[in-house]
Amino acid sequence: MNQPGGIVLTSTTMMVSEGGNSRVDWFSLAGAPLFTSTAGGALGGPIGLALSPNVSVLAVANWGANNIVFMNSTNGAYISTVGSAGSGVGQFSNPFGAAYFPSGNIIVSDQNNHRLVFLNSTGGWLSTYGSQGSGVGQFNYPAQVFISSNGSLIYVVDETNNRIVVLSAVGPQWLTAVGTSGAGVGQFNGPYGVAVPAIGVVVVADYYNNRVVYLASDLTWLSNSTTFMTSNGTSSYHEPTNVAVLC
Repeated sequence: MNQPGGIVLTSTTMMVSEGGNSRVDWFSLAGAPLFTSTAGGALGGPIGLALSPNVSVLAVANWGANNIVFMNSTNGAYISTVGSAGSGVGQFSNPFGAAYFPSGNIIVSDQNNHRLVFLNSTGGWLSTYGSQGSGVGQFNYPAQVFISSNGSLIYVVDETNNRIVVLSAVGPQWLTAVGTSGAGVGQFNGPYGVAVPAIGVVVVADYYNNRVVYLASDLTWLSNSTTFMTSNGTSSYHEPTNVAVLC
């Protein structure tokens, strides 16, 4: 694979974006390759992936092409594209992450515009939130985003600020942020990915620290791991970009 970035899981299938090959790969949950798709050539450096609530549509944050591509999640067929390069309404500058609300609306981390963009289920523009900085309501190159299962909370990886931000979906409204720069407890070094399983643990891909971090639901530190088990024994994380939960 060449620059794998986004990952989503269903009960039977795993989908992974390959930024370097401008495609999405489909695998069985056991890791057997199934097929790949470039969405008819529409993909250009894709990163973030999101599955619609009915698991029929795959939304792709098309980082290199500054747009969002919609694909059929079953066969990889191209559906549509929304967005262009820029900082205005309907525009993106390196969209990185994407996630669906239970309602079908979508959130996109518009990385180089340092903001979150809210779209309806067909990609229509709704609103934005955020500006560049390190204070409340601000981001520095936001990476992956994750929506809680009930749709009430938004988790944002604020990459260059080395923190995890939690927003209320109503508003949205800033709730809290945790993290500083470093390699110790409570610290991150260029975090990229976040996911929150049903048990409530917040899982973070801490990219440059080569580890996966586990936080409690209130974002207090639980543990971290630099290794994982494979069929061949123990292996080490190397610049993990994302984490996912089973849909």
